[in-house]
Amino acid sequence: LPSSVIQNNKIRGAKFYSPYYSELTVQRKNSEAIVVDRTLFDQYLASRAKNCGASIITDCKINSISYENNLANFYFNRDKQKVTSQIGIIAEGGRGHLTKQILQKTVPSHSRLSGYQLLVENIKDIDKLPNKLRV
Repeated sequence: LPSSVIQNNKIRGAKFYSPYYSELTVQRKNSEAIVVDRTLFDQYLASRAKNCGASIITDCKINSISYENNLANFYFNRDKQKVTSQIGIIAEGGRGHLTKQILQKTVPSHSRLSGYQLLVENIKDIDKLPNKLRV
C-alpha cells in the first residue's frame, strides 16, 4: 500500500470490547497490523481498478443478483438495468440482504459472521473511560 493511505504501521496489539463490557487484549512483540485511512484506501483501490479496466458504479441500489455461465448479473434501478461481470464487490449495510441472498445457498447461517466498520476520531486514553461509555 502507498504510505499516503497508512495512518499507523506500528500496531502491536488491540483491545476488543463486547456489548456486555467484557474486554480482550491482544499484544505482540512485532507489528501485526496497520491502520489505514478508509477514504484514501477506497480511492486508491478504485483508481487501481479503473486502471485495470474495471467499471465502477456507485449511488445505485442493486435489487437482485443472478448467475449464468459463471457470470453474475446485477440488477438495479428496480430491475430495469443490468450489469454482467465475473467479479462484483457488494458494499452494503448491516442488514446485508444481497449477501444473505447469495450466501443462503452456500453458507449456513450459523457459519456467517457480521463485520462492522466504525469511524472513531480524537479518542485518547480509552482505558480511562467508564465501561458504559466504551464501544
